[in-house]
Amino acid sequence: MTKPFPSKSTVRETVTDYLVITLAMGIISFGVYFFMVSCNLVIGNVSGLSLVLSKIIPVRISILTFIMNALLLILSVLLIGRDFGAKTIYTTAIMSVYLFIFEIIFPNQPPLCTNQLVNILCYSLIISYGQTIIFNRNASAGGFDIVAKILNKYLHIDLGKGLILAGVTASLTSLFVYDIETVVLSILGTYIGGVCLDRNLANFQLRYRVSVITSDPQPIQQYITDNLHCGVSVYQLTGGYHKEPRHDLVSVLDKNEYQKLMDYLRIHASQVFVTVTTTGEVVGGFRTKKGRTLL
Repeated sequence: MTKPFPSKSTVRETVTDYLVITLAMGIISFGVYFFMVSCNLVIGNVSGLSLVLSKIIPVRISILTFIMNALLLILSVLLIGRDFGAKTIYTTAIMSVYLFIFEIIFPNQPPLCTNQLVNILCYSLIISYGQTIIFNRNASAGGFDIVAKILNKYLHIDLGKGLILAGVTASLTSLFVYDIETVVLSILGTYIGGVCLDRNLANFQLRYRVSVITSDPQPIQQYITDNLHCGVSVYQLTGGYHKEPRHDLVSVLDKNEYQKLMDYLRIHASQVFVTVTTTGEVVGGFRTKKGRTLL
């Protein structure tokens, strides 16, 4: 029995995922090569461990990174899932390609900044932003990101904290090659990266629960469903002061959708009472006939 062909929306989502992942890996690879490799930073990840090994073994950093990531990829497929594993295989391959290109175009790249602390801050901010994008696409950049994801799935440890736990171990390996100052800087960079990742993920997952109380719910409800393509729940209630019937429209929106709704209300529905609360996580939803999930 043959499997049905995936729908156009599924294909579109998959293509979008991989395009976004490719862009995010470009950001990560840029940070690795120009702020870690060029500065001999050993931030807690496989690329940092590869940098240490490259000082001992005459092998390119790109090749060492690929080999160690390949071992962790097996764990990602077995312990996390095939979709996550497939995307992580892609990120591992594309990162090796990016690093190889950088090594060819910018051989012996000098540090962009002379201050190591500035380099660590730049690296941590760049890498954590790329990791945030990738984790939100159910993928990882490989390496210790896989370890963090496993810790998150089975021990419910935040991804950033998981990266810190795994990364400090890699940072300590710099003792075999570099001095104590380098080790301290590496641990600092690992910690900053983990904290930034958790904060970025919290911002990405932030949603707004908007409650709009009005006597004319139809235009607002239609705008939310037809223009924002979001779900909305409608409750009937009675005002406690005027004893008049009202409707409470409740919808959970992301930041962009929330801003559009507020702009609409200011222009087209000034006689409303709006309350907004933020929520850090949304689980579940309802599938429409078109296959879209609405809350």
